[in-house]
Amino acid sequence: MRVASFVCAAVMVSGAGVVYAAGPAARPYTVGAETTVINGPMWDDGTLDYVGAINERLSKGVTAENNAAVVLLGVFAPVGKTKEELAALGVKGGALVPAMKSLEDFALEQHLDIDVDVLGDREMEARRRPWTEKEFPVIAAWLDANKAGLARIRVGAERPRFYLPWVAEHGRGDVLSAIPLQADVSMERDALMCEAMRLAGAKDVAGALSELREVRKLGALQVQGRTELAVLEGAAAARAAWTAYAGMVTKMDLTDEQLAAVGRELEDRTIDLPERPVIDVEYLLAPGTVMSCIGGQGDIFADRGNGDSAGRSGGSGGPCERRLGHGAQDGACEDGGDRGGGGAADVCGAAGGVGEAAGASASFRCGDAG
Repeated sequence: MRVASFVCAAVMVSGAGVVYAAGPAARPYTVGAETTVINGPMWDDGTLDYVGAINERLSKGVTAENNAAVVLLGVFAPVGKTKEELAALGVKGGALVPAMKSLEDFALEQHLDIDVDVLGDREMEARRRPWTEKEFPVIAAWLDANKAGLARIRVGAERPRFYLPWVAEHGRGDVLSAIPLQADVSMERDALMCEAMRLAGAKDVAGALSELREVRKLGALQVQGRTELAVLEGAAAARAAWTAYAGMVTKMDLTDEQLAAVGRELEDRTIDLPERPVIDVEYLLAPGTVMSCIGGQGDIFADRGNGDSAGRSGGSGGPCERRLGHGAQDGACEDGGDRGGGGAADVCGAAGGVGEAAGASASFRCGDAG
């Protein structure tokens, strides 16, 4: 089975006409706001460092003391964080000791005989409406065992800045793989939501409203990532809080004073997302991806299989090797042998090298000619 090639053509339009890059040897593209969007920083080979430019924008004015991410990443285990990312956050030693276990890990540690899916459904319900410890004893025990982690989340929510560094995984210019996971904060948000609704179930309306305020602050912090994904995650936090407000009003017998307190929280928009959030980093992803293709940095589109062969005819279906030649039709990866591993061919040639991979993987071409 052959898969159609995706052509990553490094074509940019300027006021003077179309300019393009033909490969590593020559890059006659114009640097400017109408073409590359940014002017720097620049690598030694003349290609632009979009990951570096993004980090410069997002980290401006950020310190280890005002960055909420430094605190929040220490709540749950920072899964997938590299030493470079942790070092950029001011974390010494290349590791963080988590202050809180996930609900699933807690249940496993306590040897509780409960289905993971059922536990997840209960946790979701515990975020949306007031509940008692009798209803959800496992979740209550989990929150009790993680008071230090909850306190750390509150500290992070009070910080004014939120910056997660972008670190390319597949090469210095691989801007797509550098996008940080916004889920780093969603787990903390969900834990606070559970605590808020537990307090509401215990008739502690003031405590519940205080926790929901922290949740909304977390959402406002996430928007500082300045991508559409960051804005969506921030909006999800705000929506979660509003759902909880509705749960309190509809499920509790609130006094007039308590209803008024909920109303004041709803009217306070100073802690919500900005009406027009800045998403300028989003506009650097497309030109950054093109620049990655021009510079031959990283398998930016490769669906890497588990095999270890070059992925040529007769191989084990592993990822096809990447070639950066200049000759016409600089080789091809033909499907063959055991296709079980999948993999992608990424052949970059100035005269239009072709790559075709096995299985359901894609093949890509970076060049100026078909």
